[in-house]
Amino acid sequence: MRIQTDRALQPHAIHWSQEILLLLAVVLTLCAADQWTKGWSVERLGPMERDPTGRLRPPVNKPPVDVIDGVLRFSITGNEGAIWGLGNTLSNSVKRPVFITMSLLAMGFILLLVRASTPDQRLRRLGLAAVLSGAVGNLIDRIRQDYVVDFIDWYYGYNWPTFNVADVAITLGVIMVVIDLYWHPDPPGDDDGSWWPFGRRGQSAHEDAPHEDAPDEDLPAGDRTR
Repeated sequence: MRIQTDRALQPHAIHWSQEILLLLAVVLTLCAADQWTKGWSVERLGPMERDPTGRLRPPVNKPPVDVIDGVLRFSITGNEGAIWGLGNTLSNSVKRPVFITMSLLAMGFILLLVRASTPDQRLRRLGLAAVLSGAVGNLIDRIRQDYVVDFIDWYYGYNWPTFNVADVAITLGVIMVVIDLYWHPDPPGDDDGSWWPFGRRGQSAHEDAPHEDAPDEDLPAGDRTR
């Protein structure tokens, strides 16, 4: 028989049972934090009302809460569009199915990226889990009330659009993914499908066990290694 490949030279496989628990904990923790803070902001600063133009506004008797004077405050608003308010001029009959469908497709793509990651790309998987938690948190808002609750108002230096914890999770997750792309770039693709999410890159632990190589059929019987 041909000498078996040393396990130490093979890449470590992803133990998906443990990895899924870790990623699920990240998603649930961040999603719970997002929903809790949104609930607090509605109770403390809301409920929101529509002005004559139809835009969601906080009640006049509940002013914003200053966290850091001149830098950060909590001021509730409702985002009926996508990120930065894109698409908020679409009709409700169009926005709801479009945004929900886009969110579900994005979540499915994130799961494929997680499955396609290599064992040493854990930072990337954690970043993708953070992005997924933000997508889930905002999707819950859209399903429940057709808009996303935003309440974090950062206005130091530049008056950024109001955002929420889900947006923070998405932003930090993208940064983590970019960092991991630099630290652990994807290996060049080949013809065996290893780059595909259901290929070998994220193989399970039992697939990492050493096995005997089949004899070379193209060599004479006397030249085969025994």
